[in-house]
Amino acid sequence: YYSRSPSSGMWILEYGDKFIGLIALDASLDAASDEVVTDKGIKKDKSGQVAMSKGTAQTATIRHLFVDEPYRPACMANDLLEHALMNAFSADPTVQAVRASESPLQSYIGDALREHGFKLEKKAERVGALRWQTSIRILERDRWAAQQR
Repeated sequence: YYSRSPSSGMWILEYGDKFIGLIALDASLDAASDEVVTDKGIKKDKSGQVAMSKGTAQTATIRHLFVDEPYRPACMANDLLEHALMNAFSADPTVQAVRASESPLQSYIGDALREHGFKLEKKAERVGALRWQTSIRILERDRWAAQQR
């Protein structure tokens, strides 16, 4: 799935033989879609393989970002995010922005996004019994490039 664009990828962070975290970034042509894939929506080619479009979108999406709880105070989410952003913006000049979801239930992700210059794009759905507000944040290529200097 993450091999459809050179800017896409899934990276796992390990310390020795211990899993610490992961980040998955989708820069494929359908990266902006938030629709859940169902069996009815899957297209297959003549050989029965799932047909997936190849190419790179202007806006990539961080699909997954997770850091095991004991490693969150060490800001490992920042390291994962920095690696994924470097890959996204360096691998293909087509990518002009990266977006990610933020939730108050995972505050370490929001902290990492803000620290890397992600700006609020829009408020999204409310979740949970207490109706926590989620949001979408975005980082433009120009802003990222200015931070690299």
